[in-house]
Amino acid sequence: MDDIAKQADEMETLNAIYGSDWNMGSGGERGHSIEISHGTTIVNLCFTIPKDYPSKAPPIFEMSAPTLNKDEKEKIYKALNEVFAENLGEIMLFQCIEKVREMIGIYEPDVNVPGHSAVLQTPESIVLFEESVECPLIIHGETIEDRKSYFQAHVAVLRCEEQVKVVLNTLKKEPKIAEATHNILAWRFGTHRDYDDDGEKAAGSRLLHLLELLNLNNVIVVVSRWYGGILLGSNRFRHINNAARQALVQAGMINQ
Repeated sequence: MDDIAKQADEMETLNAIYGSDWNMGSGGERGHSIEISHGTTIVNLCFTIPKDYPSKAPPIFEMSAPTLNKDEKEKIYKALNEVFAENLGEIMLFQCIEKVREMIGIYEPDVNVPGHSAVLQTPESIVLFEESVECPLIIHGETIEDRKSYFQAHVAVLRCEEQVKVVLNTLKKEPKIAEATHNILAWRFGTHRDYDDDGEKAAGSRLLHLLELLNLNNVIVVVSRWYGGILLGSNRFRHINNAARQALVQAGMINQ
C-alpha cells in the first residue's frame, strides 16, 4: 500500500473514532485538526501531511493551548516528538492525539491508560468470588469479513466491575472465541474504565474511545479478530469499531 492509500485509510479511521471532533481539510490543503478538551484545558492540534508520509516523513504539527504554561507546552512537544521517533515509517496521528489526551488528564491515573489492562491483574477478592458473580446476558454481533480476517463483537451490560472478568472468561469458554488471534476489550463502569489490546496495538484504546464518544456507561465490549494471513493496515481498526457499533445497535444500546 502506497503513502496516499495509507493516508486515506488513516483519515477514514480517525473520522470513525473521533467523529465531528476530527476536522479534515482545515489548516491547508493537506491539513487536519482536532480540538482536545478536558475541564478548562483546551488543546488544538493541526497536522499538515507531507506527500511522502508515512514512509519517509512524519506529519508537521502546530499546537495552540492558551490555558497551558510554557513548561506544560514543552512537555507535550517533547512527548509528540517521542511518538514521531517511535513510529517512523508508520501512521501515527492516533498515537499523537491519544498522547495529548493522556497528558492533559482525560485518562485518570487509576484507569491504567495507556498500558497493560487491569483486567489481567484482577484483585484476589474478584478471583475468589468470581464463581458467585452472575454473568450478564452477552449479545453477539454479526461477523465482518475482509481478506480472510473475521471480526465479531460481543457486548453486555455490567452491574458490577467483577462482571468484566466473568464476561471475558465466559466468552473464552467458547472454543472459537478462545482461538481468536485477538480478543480486544474495553469497558466502562461508573467512573472506572479500562481496556486490553490483547496484542493488537492501540485497538483497545480506540474501542474505549468509541464508548466514550457514544456516552455509554456500565457496558463491556469485546471484539474478537481471527487473522487471515493478509495485512489489513488501518482498515482493521475500522472493522473493529464497526463490529462494536453493530453489536451495540443489536443490543439496543444505541440507535442505528
